[in-house]
Formats: sequence, C-alpha cells, structure tokens
Amino acid sequence: MNSALYKDTTVTRGFTYHYYHSPASAGKPTLLFLHGYPSSSYDWHRQVEYFQPQGYGVLVPDCLGSGGTSKPDDPDLFTLVALAQDVADVLDAARVDKAVGIGHDWGSAVLSRLSDLHAERFEGFVWLALAYIPSFATVKGLARLLSPTGDDALGYWRYFADKDAYLECEKNVDSFIQLLYPVTPELWKDWFLPVGKTKEWIEGDRQMGRPHWMTQEEYRTIRDTLARSGLKSPNMYYGTIFSNANAESESKIPRETLAVRRPVLFLAATRDAVCVPAAGKSAMAQYAPHAKVVEIDRGHWLQFEATEQVNKELEAWLGSLGFS
Repeated sequence: MNSALYKDTTVTRGFTYHYYHSPASAGKPTLLFLHGYPSSSYDWHRQVEYFQPQGYGVLVPDCLGSGGTSKPDDPDLFTLVALAQDVADVLDAARVDKAVGIGHDWGSAVLSRLSDLHAERFEGFVWLALAYIPSFATVKGLARLLSPTGDDALGYWRYFADKDAYLECEKNVDSFIQLLYPVTPELWKDWFLPVGKTKEWIEGDRQMGRPHWMTQEEYRTIRDTLARSGLKSPNMYYGTIFSNANAESESKIPRETLAVRRPVLFLAATRDAVCVPAAGKSAMAQYAPHAKVVEIDRGHWLQFEATEQVNKELEAWLGSLGFS
C-alpha cells in the first residue's frame, strides 16, 4: 500500500485516525475496509491491490488502538457505538458520502453498528467470518451470537481483557502472532477457546511457525507494526466486552434499527473455531434474510487464506449491484 496515500484526521471524540484513501473513479463505489484484532489497515493490502487498479475507491483506516491511529487505554472508549461514529467521521474527512462497508473480526462488529446507526452512508455491507451482530446486553449474550455453545468463546476474551496481558504478549510477540495467525485453523480449538490455554501458550512462548498462506514479508510487516503500536490499547476491545459502558450504549440502540436494509454479502469461514458459520448464518437469516451467503473452506483470516476467492466473490457481488 502506497504510504503517500495515508492521511490523518481528528474525529469528533478528539482521536487521530490514520487512514489509507484512494478516491473512486467515475461510476465506481468506495470500498470501506475495517480490520479486526490484532491487525491494522495492512490486513487488507491484498484487496487494495486488487480493487484499486480497477478504479474502485478504497478507504482503509487503522482502527482505534492500531497502527498510526490514537491508542487510548480505557476500555470504556471502545464501545461499538462510539467506534462506529469514529468511522462515520473518517468518511466525512475523506469526503465519501456513501460507501460499501466491508468488515472482518472486530471490524465486522463495528460495521454492524454502522448498519444500525448510519445505514444512510452505505450502498451495502460485506461481513467476513463474523456476521452482523445485533445489540447485546451481556457478555454471555454476545458469546451466544458467536458460537452455538456460547461460553466456549470466553477463554481468550478473559485473557486479553486482563489489564496486564499485553505485557506478556509484547514480550513473546512471535508466540502471540503465531497463535492469532495459526498454521492450521484447528489449533484454536485447543489453545484459544478453553479458559487458561491462551495464557499458557503465550507465557510458554510456544511457536509453530508462519502459516503457509502468509508471506515472510507479510509476517515481518505485521510483527513490526505490533512492535511499534504495542498491544495495551488493542486489548481494550476485549476489556470493553466486560465494561458496563458498552452494555449501556448497546441498550440504547432502537430495536427497529436491528435489521439490515441494504444489500448484504456474508463470507463464512467453515473452519473458523471462533466465528462459527452456523451462528453467523443464523444471525443473517434473522436480521438480513436477503443476504447472499457464501461458505469458504478456510479459517478465520479469509482475506489472506482465500484471497482470490474473496476478491472474486466481492467483485461479482458488486457487479450484481450495478458496479462493474
């Protein structure tokens, strides 16, 4: 990604957002890509390299806590409602009236609130791995939205939410990266979901190597970005799960907004142990029954693991909306 196309803006809350922006050619939409944890805008570089030369606008922020964006360390500042407003402010800064929203992981969660509260800014929505999430009042309620068994999702949440977990993650950063970007998706079932196992993995400095779908350059860039940015602020995404502030803001979302009224594409990762496809398809059936659902036989990191298929599915879906 061309470093000259990165800009900075100050959002309403006073935070600086660092974002990549290449304006759209005539007749093309702007694609807004929102990354998850523990990532940065770089996670979308394969999609930027595919769509930007075709004239699509691309807008890719470093989300709060990541890359060149501000890094607060108060979990109450990471509520989904507030993060959605930040992104709306970035759209304003880039002078993008409407976009196609594309989210992955925590970016998918923020995209859900953009759908609820800022739908007029979007031509459509694309969720990767994690589907649309309706507002939730409790931690267990959120867990049930991700996994049919609910509590299975809580192991790594509780570890990353601990106020000192970032210290060990930064110390053993290769172990951290190799757990978050695993050599095989099934590794998460043993080392990510059960309570205590994420802590055991990272404190033991376990390493399994770089996954085959990630180049050495990509690994180095991800590692260098994490080394510069640190993990104290990104871990606040998990701290806010257990924050009363998040539950309070979620409870204020009007119930009538909890239906996606724009075109939707959901790319489900069939080997994702966290964002279980069955739960995602259930959510889509209830809140976006018109969604196009495509199952991809890969793990959580679809934009890396199935780059060609993701790009082609997204391109075909955009074509069905009249963008080609």
